[in-house]
Parts: sequence; structure tokens; C-alpha cells
Amino acid sequence: MALIYITDKIIEEDYPLSLYKKNIINKTTSEKRIEELINGEKLLIKALVSSGFKVDLPLEIEIKNNNKPFLKNKNIYYNLSHSGNNYAIAIANQEVGIDIEIINDKHTMLAKKILTNLELECYKKDPDKAAYITKIWTIKESYLKMLGIGLTSELNQLETIYLSSDSFDLFSINDTKILCKKIDTYYLSIAFKNECENVEIIFL
Repeated sequence: MALIYITDKIIEEDYPLSLYKKNIINKTTSEKRIEELINGEKLLIKALVSSGFKVDLPLEIEIKNNNKPFLKNKNIYYNLSHSGNNYAIAIANQEVGIDIEIINDKHTMLAKKILTNLELECYKKDPDKAAYITKIWTIKESYLKMLGIGLTSELNQLETIYLSSDSFDLFSINDTKILCKKIDTYYLSIAFKNECENVEIIFL
């Protein structure tokens, strides 16, 4: 099971920040980036509370060998993404990666670096190139975030395979299932280590 929380608002609750987040903020000079970091952790806390988990504050967050943060002493996995004013967080009982991206044409200049040869052919035929490449970008980034390796892989070597449509479009990369959904002006993709049957989106 997985719960996906989405918001375009600043979380008003005055939660104390984790030491992990404070250390990142201390190395950050951009006020906008600091605001994003704070709001991201506040969303994590609000999502955990809303999901019914017992939450001790400040959160104890540690780093795995792949630099992916996790909650100490809790069998809860999470991943966070934001684009513009939109924030999304996935709370799950397994490794998860999430990406949210406003549809825009900023990736079109990098099409050959993002898309495989087959995807590039589909991209050339698609009348809405910005939407197509944004969708593929979120699918691939959520997959890499689930693995905890970020954008270190060659994106144009990762083939996305369309499988089916229901409440989400279902894709796969290397046998990993990825859910994708267009919501208003953005795409949302969630990748799971194992198949996940129950996924709920909650707007805050």
C-alpha cells in the first residue's frame, strides 16, 4: 500500500526540523531552496501524521549507502518531489520513488539525452511534445529515485514500456512497475521496488 500526498501550499504547522534537514539547510545559501527544504520536511511530517503513524519530533532521519534518506527505526519508506509550487510525497511499506513535474518544454532540448531511439520516434510523432517528454522524464526519474541513484544513469538507455491504463497509466523499466498520471498541468510518477496494488492520492 502507498499513500501519495500532494499540495501546492506552504505547510503552516510549526514542526521542529530534523538534524538531517538542518545540516542541509546550513550548507544552502538560496532562500528559495531553504523554503523548499523546510516545506518538504513539514509535508513529510504532516503526511505521516495524516496516515496514522506515531511520530516523534524532531524526526530521526539517517542516510543509506546510496545517500537515500530513511526514517530511523521505522519500517516506513518515503520519497519527496516538487516542481514549481507543487510538492508530492509518497509514504509506502517498501522502497519507493516519486517525481512530479509541471508540463513544459524545458526538456525538449535534451530529447536525445532523455529518450531511447524508440521513445524518440514516438516523441517526433506526438503533437504535444512537451507533455510526452515530461511524462517520460517523470517515469525515469521516479525509477532512479526508487533505486536511490538519482540521475547518474544514462536516461536514453532506460526503455519505458507501456503496459496498461486504469486510474494510472502503468509502465515498466527493467521489470520495475511505475505508475504515471496526468493531473491538471503536471505529471506524477511513482516507482515501487515490488508491485503495489493499493495507491491513494490525497490532496492537502
